[in-house]
Amino acid sequence: EYLEFRQDVASLMPEILPVNGKGLEGYPLRTLAAVLAPTENDAVKQVVLKTMFERGQKLFREKKYAEANRTFKQFVDRYSYSVHTPEAYFLWLDGSFKLGDYRECTELSHQMVELFPGTELTGFALLRLGRIYEIQGRAEDAVDIYKTVLRSYPQKGVADQAKLSLKGLDL
Repeated sequence: EYLEFRQDVASLMPEILPVNGKGLEGYPLRTLAAVLAPTENDAVKQVVLKTMFERGQKLFREKKYAEANRTFKQFVDRYSYSVHTPEAYFLWLDGSFKLGDYRECTELSHQMVELFPGTELTGFALLRLGRIYEIQGRAEDAVDIYKTVLRSYPQKGVADQAKLSLKGLDL
């Protein structure tokens, strides 16, 4: 995973740093550029990654949540540094919620908070966690979660749902 991550970061470097130095000053960047030359293997990897993610999405849309969850888990295990990873986590979490596997849903929401604290999808994951607390009769914990979402995720969709959820609680 570390090597894949390093390669993914390195592949972004030429876009950020110009490779135009001559002499000793430009040597490190020219060396990096030579190492980063895309290979056919990278193209194949991107196709496999995209195909797996899209298969999980399709299964999710078809309400085949158990199969979708297996696909998203496999995706996260293999391609944890993909740009699609936060969405894969969320869809896995949402599938678990719809299957009534609240333990897994809770674990995934905690993982998302640790791994992707600033993404809007993490805010939606916390809303699911708040709903689980409501189902379990833990209204005060749900209120805490919804207030945290309001403070931490000002995006309209997330904040609006948190407000609605707070209004729906009878405290």
